[in-house]
Amino acid sequence: MDSGSTVTPGQVLGRLDPQDAQLATTEARAQLAGAESEAANAASELAQAQKLVQQKFISQAALDTRLTADKTARAKLAAARAQFDISANQSRYTALTA
Repeated sequence: MDSGSTVTPGQVLGRLDPQDAQLATTEARAQLAGAESEAANAASELAQAQKLVQQKFISQAALDTRLTADKTARAKLAAARAQFDISANQSRYTALTA
């Protein structure tokens, strides 16, 4: 593109190398998958602990530990989803258009 050239709306004026953005999105997708797995596992352990505490096989403290682990896993999952969304959004900005 030369200075002073006529451009049309939507015309691509330049491109950034999309590889870094694609790699970041791939990493964020993997982090999200791991967070989903951890959240599912924490939820399952919490449900099991809730049954066991009712039967008095484990202490309330053990249940509290599982509850904290579940909350932490859900928070990490929310953060991983947000990071994936950011990364996917940023990958759309590799082309400069008029």
